[in-house]
Amino acid sequence: MKEWEERIGEKHWQQVEVEAKYQAMIAQVEDYIEEREKTSKHWKTCFSPFATLPNGAIEGVPKMLVEADTTLFFFKPPKEVETFIEHCKWLVEIMKDMIARGKD
Repeated sequence: MKEWEERIGEKHWQQVEVEAKYQAMIAQVEDYIEEREKTSKHWKTCFSPFATLPNGAIEGVPKMLVEADTTLFFFKPPKEVETFIEHCKWLVEIMKDMIARGKD
């Protein structure tokens, strides 16, 4: 009986030790997650003003581009202006494709 009690006692302390290690590991993981969340929040706060730039471009540039493209029918701009407008059209199409893919 005494031998059995000793084995049970030993098993108990082994389980206590395993539980302590487990709790320490959980605490480390929670600390790591908290630190990652703080870092993520920091960078979101830092870069959120930059989001207004593409948002403004998404709203304003296509409208302005249509207006500029329409004037090409009435005036013959320099080749560089035509090239720039064509490049802007291309960029707007890429933005539209990216937005469409983001919604899917």
